[in-house]
Amino acid sequence: MAYECPIVRFHPNAGIENMAIGSQQQDEPVQDPIYENSLPRVIQMEGNIETGTVAVAESKEIKSSGKRSNIGKTVGFLILMSLLFVCLICITIFLVQATTKLEDSNEEIMILQNITSEQKKEMNSSKQLLDRIQSQAMNNIQRLSQRYETIAKNLADLDDKRVNCQKNLIGLIKNSGEQVAKNISFMQQTIECNKVNTGLVGRINKMEEMIRKMNRTVSDPHRQLKLQGLCPVQYLGHCFWSVVHSSKDINVDEAKRICGVNNGLPANVYNEQHLNDLMADIRRKISADTFIWTGMQVDISTNAVLMRDGTRASYVKWWTGGFPNAGESGLYIHVQTDPSSSRQGMGNDPPTSKFHGVICEK
Repeated sequence: MAYECPIVRFHPNAGIENMAIGSQQQDEPVQDPIYENSLPRVIQMEGNIETGTVAVAESKEIKSSGKRSNIGKTVGFLILMSLLFVCLICITIFLVQATTKLEDSNEEIMILQNITSEQKKEMNSSKQLLDRIQSQAMNNIQRLSQRYETIAKNLADLDDKRVNCQKNLIGLIKNSGEQVAKNISFMQQTIECNKVNTGLVGRINKMEEMIRKMNRTVSDPHRQLKLQGLCPVQYLGHCFWSVVHSSKDINVDEAKRICGVNNGLPANVYNEQHLNDLMADIRRKISADTFIWTGMQVDISTNAVLMRDGTRASYVKWWTGGFPNAGESGLYIHVQTDPSSSRQGMGNDPPTSKFHGVICEK
């Protein structure tokens, strides 16, 4: 009778040659120390059923050992695959980091290139700016040079003016009177004082101003008269002065001669204020009531009061009633020392009559 198990076939009459391992028909032989050690024991128990039972038990143990060996290999394989997977992850991480660093490096390179490009642009801009500054500086230097030449020319012109002023001063000294000589002396002293100043233009301006003042003094006869005390009253651009004697010794012809000494004429009276100003000037020179000739006259045919040129007078104030006297053409002013007195003003008398003085006009 034969017995079969999943691993060993055994027959009581069979020897070692008739025993085979069933798994060899389907699987590779199991190389296991437990299996190898158990095989002789199975062979030594031939012809005994009990020995066959032991062989079946041994066969089961061999199968369990093979399973454990396969599980160990599977675990090792899984561990190896896990390690490989971990290595692949590490390599992937490394590659990602390397790629990131490479991208960062590329960005830095691009930034550096951009910076270099901007620096080149800034250098070009700086160079252009420097060129513009140099150009402007050259233009400014040229303008300053032209201005310097203009100033030098102006100074030369001012020097010529100064020379001409000196010549004019010399001419004025020769052709002017005593007052002009005094003014020139004062001006020369001023010029000597101004020599210590450094401003040539300022000195020339002062000289020209002095020359203008002297010219006004020379050309303005009223100013000369005023400087001589002959223009105490001014009206309508004319000068008026009075000549008063203590005695009555001046007729109309003598009055004209006295005024002509200073190139004047017996005066007109233009209005009330003018008359009051003339009497106030006369009042400072008298100590009693006084009669003063004017340049006005009375038309004996019409008794109209006329100005020196023959036009009708616009203002007349008689000093008392009864005037004008018939047939008397000379017009005088009666002045009291008391300005509030009503018995003062105009009157008429023959031109041959003699009075204290005359009012002159220029």
